[in-house]
Amino acid sequence: MNLESVYRKICEDAAALPMGFSLNGRHYMGLPKGVFPVRACLSDAKDGVEKCSFVLDGGENLTIRLEIEYDPKYGAMAWTVYFENHGTGRSPVISDVDAADMDFAGEKPWLSGILGDHENNYAPYRRDLTGEDVRFYSDLGRPTHIYFPYFNLECGDGGCLIAIGWGGTWEASFHYDGRAVRFIGRGTNGLKTYLLPGECVRTPRMQFVTRP
Repeated sequence: MNLESVYRKICEDAAALPMGFSLNGRHYMGLPKGVFPVRACLSDAKDGVEKCSFVLDGGENLTIRLEIEYDPKYGAMAWTVYFENHGTGRSPVISDVDAADMDFAGEKPWLSGILGDHENNYAPYRRDLTGEDVRFYSDLGRPTHIYFPYFNLECGDGGCLIAIGWGGTWEASFHYDGRAVRFIGRGTNGLKTYLLPGECVRTPRMQFVTRP
């Protein structure tokens, strides 16, 4: 996957952001402008790192903010999505938030990494995704307890290092359909809430680094 092209496509149109969420039970993929009008957009660069931010209208009492960046030196991309209530009443109910939902095309995919601390004692693992789906579910509130939210995905002639940057519960799943690996990453398992005025929730910081 060419992360630079993914970054530029998202900066041109936030609908291309590979994440999903529901508002009042209606599910959305990305941030389509026809549904969430853009209130503001800002692009910047510092020390070679390119950054882009969107502020979108999420409906009554809800603002959605996307912060995304790309570092060409390391081929690294990261994003975070914020749901904020700057209104005077309750926001829509936010649920089913997939901080990342994306495909990595390629043959013979393998997933490797290390398990977490405590009982697993940082044991390494290596899984053949052509033969099994892999799912990690961390629900103890300690993000590196039992499992680590850092993954090395090898796919085709390259791969990607993936991190779910989060301080609480999280979930990650990998499924190969013969063409591509579908990766879904979440934070705050089972999130289903509305926001009161002044409140904010966010996704994990999703980090990706391409492997040549």
